[in-house]
Amino acid sequence: MKALKTFIALVALSTVLAGCSAITEDIKNNVSYQIESVDVEIGMRDTGGILPTIAADIAINVRMLNESRIDLTLTTIDYQVFAGNTQIADGTMGSPVTIKARGGEERVQLFAQVSGRALLNEGINLTRNRSLPPIRIVGKGHVTTAFGKHEIPFTLHYNENESEI
Repeated sequence: MKALKTFIALVALSTVLAGCSAITEDIKNNVSYQIESVDVEIGMRDTGGILPTIAADIAINVRMLNESRIDLTLTTIDYQVFAGNTQIADGTMGSPVTIKARGGEERVQLFAQVSGRALLNEGINLTRNRSLPPIRIVGKGHVTTAFGKHEIPFTLHYNENESEI
């Protein structure tokens, strides 16, 4: 009898663990990120030195779509912004957002402040009224659900098809 109870407990535990793994995979496979737009403002920053420096404030507007079967709350997104293979900025979005299951969507903004020097080192022209060169955003969204915490990695590309940097 004791062996039967142990067997039933093991079967129940393995079923729960398999279910958690399936939930994690469902979330990773059915939650997506998409860049809707990127806004750039170029300006001068007072650094306390003799001359101010040029800097670019970048706001990356991202649409998140939840096609999974589970409501989720995006708690944070950690991300890095790359021009070519060089990281030019990083950040964390920390405003929690709840996204409903089966087609729910929300928009979040990822902010990056990039120094003019970093942009110039990458050969990026900082003239006004020009579009940004190709950039890549690599990150990880941290979500909570009724079934625990999960991480959803992503890589987003902007202006990838432009040939001019």
